Amino acid sequence: GGLIIGSGILKELHKYTSCYGNDHVFICGANALNATKEYIESSFSNTDCTCKFITCGKLATLSEIEFDEAETLLELIDGQ
Repeated sequence: GGLIIGSGILKELHKYTSCYGNDHVFICGANALNATKEYIESSFSNTDCTCKFITCGKLATLSEIEFDEAETLLELIDGQ
């Protein structure tokens, strides 16, 4: 992982995360997802990357992630 900071960074996120592969999972709270999803999707448009978004509660733990999304997360971790 890494830390990147800057104005408009979400619009350029693909540039900073492409070294991690083409499949990305973003885990965040509902408010954060509402505020950022459009920018993240825009950053990865016209690329070979896929983005999945998983909503969680206060902490990104399996118990805080909705059941259907937790199954998706576990499948992604297992490489299925």
